[in-house]
Amino acid sequence: MLIKKPGLRIIKTWIAVFISMVISVMRFGSGLSFYSAIAAIICMDTNVEGTYTKGINRIKGSIIGGLLALAYLFFLGRFQDGQILNLFLLSVFVFILIWALSILGLNGAISIACIVFLSVTLNHGHDPGGLPLDFAINRIIDTLIGVITAIFVNWFDFKLRKKL
Repeated sequence: MLIKKPGLRIIKTWIAVFISMVISVMRFGSGLSFYSAIAAIICMDTNVEGTYTKGINRIKGSIIGGLLALAYLFFLGRFQDGQILNLFLLSVFVFILIWALSILGLNGAISIACIVFLSVTLNHGHDPGGLPLDFAINRIIDTLIGVITAIFVNWFDFKLRKKL
């Protein structure tokens, strides 16, 4: 078995994950480094343009999914008691979300929009002592931290390589 050295993308991803998690933990509010790290991992690409494109899609999807989740909880949150009905409605909303983003040409944002929507509605919609709005806003901030960190690390690497 041949063990190869880690490539530059692996190293840049490691650096971006570490920096984004530290920023997320140290920021005001309820930062969860898990979400910043996910954004950094998903957004890191072999070039700055690819990282930027993935990052923009991730931000758009996080905002759209978070806003739809807040609307769902505000208008239909009472269906939480009827678990099967709630799950049916959630799946209908995922269908509509995928369809709408596809029509709008936001294919790169579809998966993260659905993930954020379900994360907020299923896992954190009725957290005791917390508001879904707080959770959604904090996840968007954590995503921004991960995206911006990945873009910066990738950009910095290319700037450094040009000087060498």
